[in-house]
Amino acid sequence: MKGISHGAVARDAMLALAATGVVALAAAGTAAADPGGHGQGWNGGPSRGGPSGPPHGSPPGPVGPPHGSGPHWPAVGPQWSPNPEETELVPGCTSTLTGTINGGVVVPSGQRYCFLGAQVNGGVSVSPGAGVEVQESRVNGGVRAQEANYVRICDSLVNGPVSARDGTRYVMIGGDGDDGTPACGNNLLHGPVVLIHNQAGVEVGGDWIAGPLILAGNEGTAFEGTDVGAEIEGNHIFGPLACTCNSPEPTNDGLPNTVLGPEWGQCKGF
Repeated sequence: MKGISHGAVARDAMLALAATGVVALAAAGTAAADPGGHGQGWNGGPSRGGPSGPPHGSPPGPVGPPHGSGPHWPAVGPQWSPNPEETELVPGCTSTLTGTINGGVVVPSGQRYCFLGAQVNGGVSVSPGAGVEVQESRVNGGVRAQEANYVRICDSLVNGPVSARDGTRYVMIGGDGDDGTPACGNNLLHGPVVLIHNQAGVEVGGDWIAGPLILAGNEGTAFEGTDVGAEIEGNHIFGPLACTCNSPEPTNDGLPNTVLGPEWGQCKGF
């Protein structure tokens, strides 16, 4: 990492600082999501009729976007079947899962699970050396990856935190349609998104995030292999946006984000 020691002490200090900031930012994000302090739920969701998003600055509802919503909303997923099933493998996946899955799913080391049109009630945990792809699916419980070799979330709804730490390959959470083949569509993410010390390209594009977005200590060039760092582009963020110690520095790739909370560090003005 440019200008930053790779020593264990320096890295642990950085991650400890980032973790402390995450707690503070998550609290701030909650306050930003409910500025009146009334504790009003989000079940109403966004208004029908376009990309301007939900009224009065409220986050989108956890039930997902209504039919007829504007182009900035992620696609509404398929109707979920009553029973989980494993379908024909998607290229690059060791298992492809669809349907309703009750209980959390742990992706074992050395495996890549692809959730396609699935509803996971319990969250997804990605083990070191494993990979995950979530496509047109709903995950109730969040997605957490530690030392994963691949994380891709597209056209999906996640109720819970999304975190990727110490990843060895790309982390793509939405792509705003401009990177990857096939294109990665927008997501609804109800909870904080925390990306720490991933060592390849990171992209967060076109998503609606009901909470803070934090990037700390990520390395590697953008998805297309340019000399810029993580791409944070075209998102609607209902909480703080904070970036620190990333090398190369992040970019919005000319696609500004809408941020209702404060913007700090390398992502200020994004």
